[in-house]
Amino acid sequence: MALLFAAETAFTTASDSLHMHGGYGYTLEYDVQLYFRRAKAWPLVAGDPRAAYAGLPRRLYGDAAPTTAGV
Repeated sequence: MALLFAAETAFTTASDSLHMHGGYGYTLEYDVQLYFRRAKAWPLVAGDPRAAYAGLPRRLYGDAAPTTAGV
């Protein structure tokens, strides 16, 4: 969960920074594009983020899904 949160936060921050720099953010002369590309690529090195999000309930609760009975 920490990796997913950090990856999502890094991408959001890099994306906002890229938009704030405007057209300069896409040029290779500025480091913003480097951070943006890294923020997009590093989560994929660890695996598919969507599959990791889908596997969280099983890893947290096991095979028994939490029920809402009695609430």
